[in-house]
Amino acid sequence: MQGHSKADGYRELMGSVIARAVDDLKGIGPRCGKKEPDLAMAFILSEDCEAFCLELGVNYNSVREKAASLYRRIIGKEGQEYGGKNCPRRSLFRLKRVHKRQRPGKPNSGSYG
Repeated sequence: MQGHSKADGYRELMGSVIARAVDDLKGIGPRCGKKEPDLAMAFILSEDCEAFCLELGVNYNSVREKAASLYRRIIGKEGQEYGGKNCPRRSLFRLKRVHKRQRPGKPNSGSYG
């Protein structure tokens, strides 16, 4: 990496991780299956994403609001598939519970952070 410091590389990586999470919520991520939007939203709601945004000087609340809007659209589409009822597979409560189960210091099994 000529002309780039190690810190610049880390910042670029953090930005890429956040961008990938948002892309997965848009349905345009490289491997966007059924679980990727859940993993993306769980990451965006995490303290890691908030710390990344702080380091990058990005407004975390804007990222979170954009992600929530995209995620609501996914839930709405799936709700239509269930005859107008909310999709039983997804809920923000479930996402927060999944995120809390992860142990600090243990690598995340998902695609993010």
